[in-house]
Amino acid sequence: MLKIILKKILPNFLLIFLKKYYPFLKYLEFKINLSYFRILNKNILIIVGASGTKYGSWIATEYPYVDITDLGNLKKNFKNKEVSKILAEHVFEHLTLDEGIKSIQNFKFLLKSKGIVRIAVPDGYNPNEEYINKVKPGGTGNGAEDHKILYNYKSITKLFDKDFKIEFLEYFDENGKFIFNSYENDEKNGYIRRSRFNDKRNSKNEINYNSIILDAKLLN
Repeated sequence: MLKIILKKILPNFLLIFLKKYYPFLKYLEFKINLSYFRILNKNILIIVGASGTKYGSWIATEYPYVDITDLGNLKKNFKNKEVSKILAEHVFEHLTLDEGIKSIQNFKFLLKSKGIVRIAVPDGYNPNEEYINKVKPGGTGNGAEDHKILYNYKSITKLFDKDFKIEFLEYFDENGKFIFNSYENDEKNGYIRRSRFNDKRNSKNEINYNSIILDAKLLN
């Protein structure tokens, strides 16, 4: 809707300018925010693959100027062990398994000891066939044409090694039973919109859309 409004009210040359320089402007915003957090000695919390998501206490990052699969890129943008928390909502399904494993390894450069990665991905054990058809690689849902993998709560553990302790927060098991372990789904800890109780597609009695949600704590 915003894009339609902008096309109507902005001159064509200005739209071309914004489209051309938008990635640079977003990168500049990221660098300014990061510098601000450093100067004030605030906890550095980052959203990877933010896709426009913004929370006041978090720094949003976007691909390609922050590429979690590229350690060299991360070293150019961040100092070693300066990040307390990483939030990745519906990012890792856009990576191959190998790219996902590499990204988690790269997070070790970013994260402080005991730092936490909160990850949400589509749930391959969701018993609703319509849901699976939307979120599977090449599925009918928004963005699914770029999905590389559909995880379940067992297969997603392949992303991590012994340096991480995994705590599952919500998911379906292989029997179609929904598992929910009480946790804080908020801005402070990492807000996940596509979750059992935050996604507007769900009702009190029906789960029409969910994610595998987990926290992975770096142990050293």
